[in-house]
Amino acid sequence: MLVKSFPKGFFLFKKFYKSINVQILLAVLVVSSCVTFLITLSQLYFDYREEINDIQKSFSLVERTYKEGLETALWNFDYNLLGIQTAGILNIPGIMYIEVSEHGKIIYKNGKISENNSLSYTLDLVRQKTAFTNETKIGELKLWGDLDKVYMRVWKKAGMTLLVQFLKTFLVSSAILIILNQILARHLSVIRRHLIENMDLAKSYTPLRLKRSEKFTDEIYSLEQSINGLLEASHRNFQDLNELNLNLEYQVQERSQIIADQQHQLVLAAKLSSLGEMAGGIAHEINTPLTVISLLAEQTKEVTDLKKVESLQNRILATVQRIGKIISSLKFLVRDSVREGIEEVSLKFLIDETVALCSYKLEQTKVKLIVEPYEERLIKCRAVQISLVLVNLIRNSIDAVENLPDRWIRISIDSKGSRIRFSVQDSGPGIPPEVAEKMFLPFYTTKGIGKGTGLGLSISYNVVANHQGTLSYNNSSGHTEFIVEIPQAS
Repeated sequence: MLVKSFPKGFFLFKKFYKSINVQILLAVLVVSSCVTFLITLSQLYFDYREEINDIQKSFSLVERTYKEGLETALWNFDYNLLGIQTAGILNIPGIMYIEVSEHGKIIYKNGKISENNSLSYTLDLVRQKTAFTNETKIGELKLWGDLDKVYMRVWKKAGMTLLVQFLKTFLVSSAILIILNQILARHLSVIRRHLIENMDLAKSYTPLRLKRSEKFTDEIYSLEQSINGLLEASHRNFQDLNELNLNLEYQVQERSQIIADQQHQLVLAAKLSSLGEMAGGIAHEINTPLTVISLLAEQTKEVTDLKKVESLQNRILATVQRIGKIISSLKFLVRDSVREGIEEVSLKFLIDETVALCSYKLEQTKVKLIVEPYEERLIKCRAVQISLVLVNLIRNSIDAVENLPDRWIRISIDSKGSRIRFSVQDSGPGIPPEVAEKMFLPFYTTKGIGKGTGLGLSISYNVVANHQGTLSYNNSSGHTEFIVEIPQAS
């Protein structure tokens, strides 16, 4: 690869060229040179026309002064007089060559002629009219003016004019440059350096003070005052902005805490809602086993066969374990999920607890819950929060399909890269697009009065988002399907 290198002087020239002094000098020189060139060109033309007029005046002088003598000499064949006359004509400025002809034949010529750069003039020589004869042409006089000398004189004048104008322009431009440097350019350099030195708004600034008489209140003075005002306003605004940022950070922290507390309250509300819905089921689930235990205990008093007693005891133990499982699910639900840290949780444990929390409502509505086979693994989450999300989706599905002839809910679990994907699908026909657009908004619900708060999906969406995951509705499914994706343990 070829890299073009420039001499050091090139960059110095570029820096020098950027100076406003040099730019002004060059501008003055260019404009003055153009004006000088145009003036010189005009002067050149007028001088040329004047020289041509001088030659034509010389031709007229010959006609007035020498024509009659030449006509007499030619009529009398006095060639000596003709030579004297032509010699006198050549002494007239501007005439370089003379030629006398008679009947088309040159009889006399004198001087040097330039074929290309000459100006000619033809004069008829005649015999004047007398009492006995008419006016008769007896010959011709041809004169040539020397244009070479004309061009030489004109160019010499033009060169002198250009030289004088150039020297005058250079002197005037230099004077303008010195004046501009004293009045403007040096102050601009000071302003530039001052602005660079005070560019850091985090540091205190020094007011601009130009070294010039205080009696001047011109544009430079106004610029100095404006820059000082700008620096003062910029630093003051920067300080105000810092204070606003600090206040904003405090407000953000305060609002974040308020939002966290509100979310905590919403999660608690969701828990209470779930507990309220489960209350009847819990009483039934606990009272029924207690009744069984009571009856079995009475039977043990009357039975003397040890084997029957052992069988009754096993049934009592199984019933107690069932009650313990119900209580365990309740304890899991009422844990402080907001302050609970993210930890690795068994997928089987999470699904079992979720199913247990929904079992009563599933049994009550005769909705079939299908959990597709899945591979056991660990996931990173707050177990109670994710369980509440799944419980909320299952309960919504139960409400949606409980009046359908075909009532089922299917849960499927699979991996998608480093994330685990939960699918909750029911036998419903799907959600209308106008509802799907708004269903994740707080307090939006399509359920009847007293059947929903409109917070379930909104809370679930935020909970999943806080787990760096997503909660979405699959509108391409033939049924109603929600998908939850969260990171799985590495």
